Amino acid sequence: MAHHPDSLETYRWRLGQLVQRPSTDMVQRRQQLQVAWDYVRHELLYLSWVLMEVALLTPFSMALMGWARYWPPGLVLLWLVLLMLVPFNLLRLMDVLRFPFGWQQLVMMGGLLLTLLFSSQILLYHSRTLLDWRWLSLFLRNITQKGNQLWVRDVIIFLLGITIWSRGAALKHREFKVNGVGLFLRVGGLVAAPLIIWLGARRLLWDAAPFMLLFLTAGLTAVTLVRAEEIERRKTGFSASLTPRWLSLIFVAILAVIMTGGMLSSIISGQSIFLVFAWLTPVWTALLFGATTVLATLAHFVFPVVDVVVFAIQRLMLWFVNKFGLPGTTANTPYDDSQILTAEDLTQIALKMDWGWKLSIFLLLLLVVFFITWTLNYFYKRVQIARQGKEFTTGHVSEFTDDISLGQRIRNRLSGLWHWRTAVSIRHIYRQMNQAATASGYPRGEAETPYEYIKTLTRVWPENGRDIQHITEAYIKIRYGEFPETEEELAQIWQSWDRLQKVQPVTLASQTSDNLVTKISSRKRNE
Repeated sequence: MAHHPDSLETYRWRLGQLVQRPSTDMVQRRQQLQVAWDYVRHELLYLSWVLMEVALLTPFSMALMGWARYWPPGLVLLWLVLLMLVPFNLLRLMDVLRFPFGWQQLVMMGGLLLTLLFSSQILLYHSRTLLDWRWLSLFLRNITQKGNQLWVRDVIIFLLGITIWSRGAALKHREFKVNGVGLFLRVGGLVAAPLIIWLGARRLLWDAAPFMLLFLTAGLTAVTLVRAEEIERRKTGFSASLTPRWLSLIFVAILAVIMTGGMLSSIISGQSIFLVFAWLTPVWTALLFGATTVLATLAHFVFPVVDVVVFAIQRLMLWFVNKFGLPGTTANTPYDDSQILTAEDLTQIALKMDWGWKLSIFLLLLLVVFFITWTLNYFYKRVQIARQGKEFTTGHVSEFTDDISLGQRIRNRLSGLWHWRTAVSIRHIYRQMNQAATASGYPRGEAETPYEYIKTLTRVWPENGRDIQHITEAYIKIRYGEFPETEEELAQIWQSWDRLQKVQPVTLASQTSDNLVTKISSRKRNE
């Protein structure tokens, strides 16, 4: 019996739909997972940087605060992480909501004040609720009471909170480059970490080594992410398509390196590996039993050969000492190590020293650390300026400002603050415009100047070339020290950016598909 052609084609079409439905659903799920992974990967770099800073600040601050030695270090670490992430995400939220710059400053000041008050209330006065303001009377009594030094704790908490809050706010405008992240990792690991470990050994009741391992783990993760991003942008011009599997392998390698370093450190310091990794006691016991059995079996068979080799080496060393030894010495002369200072001798010497000598040595160490940090920062800036094609000047500004009066200096200072605010606003606008173009598939090359990048930006916003030109020229002017003279000029720059935000940017994928459709249609017309 013959089938009708229409019914056969219909059957094939229905069968194809049944086969393709699961694949289409799978593709949609993969796309959703890829979008979620893009968000996670973008935030992972910021989180790694926050953990790097907080891992160093937590033991250092608690070592300086002797009255806080009984605080749980894990909770203090979590408090500092949240305190740094709050201003960072608050600034990003206000950018999304398009808050004016003045409103952003007011919100940040209010948030900082509330954060400091709540932190002091919870950490120092143990209030049960956030609305319990009776602790203010205790704070005022500590200040007014003669001989009462408890107010110093509030001052230290305030200073620590302001420092962490400012670091979190500065994180929003930070540009991650492998040189900068690597420099911070090297300075933190080679300069700050030994000082923190020394302070922790003398002033803390817990070990600061896990915080240093956390710093190294977060630092290596950040370097890996930034380096992969830069390599991918050089090759394809897009952001790195990092997969969770690739990042998991890198993270496992980082943990292996850190754990190996921790194991070697514990072995050298005389601590037991089982105390360091007690949470894996069954695994380590099984591995130790298996390794002991294998090594004992091998040693039983190899020991006769090893005994002969060791005996030959001993005879050779005795002959070498007798042949080339010093006059009057023999091979059996014991080694005199009574003149070597041990760690206990150095501790006794340190205890007998006056406080003046101790303070002088400590200040000298701080001076050396400051000099090393300043030198590294100085050479790093010189390298960065040389790469940008600028000349490094060693002249002093004071040579040109000696004849300026005090009133003029104050006016210059106030105008400098306004110029600084204006420069921050224009750089913020230009950076957001570049980020929007990069997200659309048109990133700026490393060797591409802002003027050369205008042609690329006009592809993203074809009908807003004048606004792009206006923002780019303002950005270039502030780089060379020229600022808008009035608020109206700055408002015009903001208006240009608002017009760009209202326009849907043209993506590279859509433009490529349009070009492909145009070519296909032109070929059909020619045929």
